Amino acid sequence: MQTLAVLGQLEMQTLAVLGQLAMQTLAVLGRLVMQGLAVLRQLAMQTLVVMEQLALLYPGGSVDEPNQLRLPTLGQQATGLRITAAAAS
Repeated sequence: MQTLAVLGQLEMQTLAVLGQLAMQTLAVLGRLVMQGLAVLRQLAMQTLVVMEQLALLYPGGSVDEPNQLRLPTLGQQATGLRITAAAAS
C-alpha cells in the first residue's frame, strides 16, 4: 500500500516537472521565433533601403510597387534588371 502511494506521488511529481519543462520549452521557442521574425523584418527593411539607393545611382532607375527595383541595363531604357524584395510590414 505504501509503495503504491509513493509511486503515485512520484508520478505526480514527474508530471509536474514535465509540464514545467514543456512550458519553458514553448516559451524559449516563442522567443526564438519572435527574434527570427525581427531579424527578417530588419533585413527586409535594409534591403529596401539598398534598393532605393541603387535606384538613385542609376539614371532611369526606380523602385516600383511591389518593391521591384528597376535598373536600366546597357542598351535598354524601359526594361532592365528587376530585383524583388519582400515588403517590410
